[in-house]
Amino acid sequence: MNPRHCLSIAACCVALLVMIPGCAKPTEGYVHVDNGSEQLIVVFVDDKQQARIGPGRCRRLKLPLGQRHFIVKCGDEVIYEETHTLDAGKNSFRSPTYVLNPDRSNRYCDVEVVYHDDAFGGQDLADLITMISNPNPSGSTDQDAAPEETSSGGEGEEESKADAETEQQRRRKNRALVRQYRRVSKQLVAKGDEAFFEIHHSGDLFKPLPTVVYSRQSGDQKRTTLARIPKVLHDYIAEAARVKQPTAEQLERLKVAHEVAISYVPFR
Repeated sequence: MNPRHCLSIAACCVALLVMIPGCAKPTEGYVHVDNGSEQLIVVFVDDKQQARIGPGRCRRLKLPLGQRHFIVKCGDEVIYEETHTLDAGKNSFRSPTYVLNPDRSNRYCDVEVVYHDDAFGGQDLADLITMISNPNPSGSTDQDAAPEETSSGGEGEEESKADAETEQQRRRKNRALVRQYRRVSKQLVAKGDEAFFEIHHSGDLFKPLPTVVYSRQSGDQKRTTLARIPKVLHDYIAEAARVKQPTAEQLERLKVAHEVAISYVPFR
């Protein structure tokens, strides 16, 4: 093939990649500044005022990639000042997205939204109180263990066989319980308490989701989003994730925590 034709084809391919939306390498990133205080905050980036954000509100900033110096003021007080690097990293065709929680008063978790029941909305506080009534979700798992019976030495072969089958059933049941607990844990992941962190599923961040998409009758459609949750719920989820040998009660409480977290996802 003529070298000139090869160069022309290569040039056309590059031009096509640039023209296709989403294929061009990003030059900007997004920072969601989430004001958890009860006062107005003012956000400066590289010494330029970018936003004024009211109490409990969130504002998305679109900023060039690279090092950016953030200053957040509440009145005359500087409540946050740090330099962060906005970088697309290995995802060279996706604009990076971050959350800035200036005073670290808000708490978040990744939650897999499977369905949403509006009837649950008014019960979240009561269920939350019930769920955290045990201050230590990773407490001893010996409470469900049956007391060992002392052998009289006169058991027959059939009784020993029955005991062995019972033990196998118990072990299978425990393994199934652990698998189910881990599955629910993966649907509910508490974020750290850092003031600045990156997220990887930004499409639904702090935006109302369509309820119909997450009904039980909608098939296997699932979506993970970031939810802003109370600190007490965040701490419970973080501690529950460390449980290695859960009880049936702990599994049920974790399921309740999942539904409570879903209730904090805004729906329309």
